[in-house]
Amino acid sequence: MKKIFKTYNFLVLVATILLAASLLLPAVNLAFNIYGSYYMIDNVPLIRWYAIFLFVFALFYKFLKSFIASNILSWTHILLSILFFFLACYSTYNFNKSLTLAEFTSADSTDYSQGFKNSTAAMLLGFLVVQLLPIINLIIGLMRRKHAVT
Repeated sequence: MKKIFKTYNFLVLVATILLAASLLLPAVNLAFNIYGSYYMIDNVPLIRWYAIFLFVFALFYKFLKSFIASNILSWTHILLSILFFFLACYSTYNFNKSLTLAEFTSADSTDYSQGFKNSTAAMLLGFLVVQLLPIINLIIGLMRRKHAVT
């Protein structure tokens, strides 16, 4: 059980579960409206690309574990990355589901749509900022290593 709580093993486990789930999930379009451009992404390839992304970070953490400064920062990166991804998918799915009920002639529906755009942009920005954590962690680890040698 102790081996699964290593960062790279946990990432491989989550990525494998996501790949298996992508084979079983029905295809649902996730729609994004960004400044007048309407993008539709199928959820199955999105989940598979995210699983590949997790495998890449598992390799990163496996091969650079001796250079990583903080295990807490690594776990923060992993958990926030997973959280932001699932929150973005969940909110997009719920928004698309609620579009069948929304009436676009009222002022409230445009406020609802603008609120969704803002929350999606915030989640995407949060996801991108969290991806800087392993780089920061690696730089701190390399600086500590350099100072330990000198």
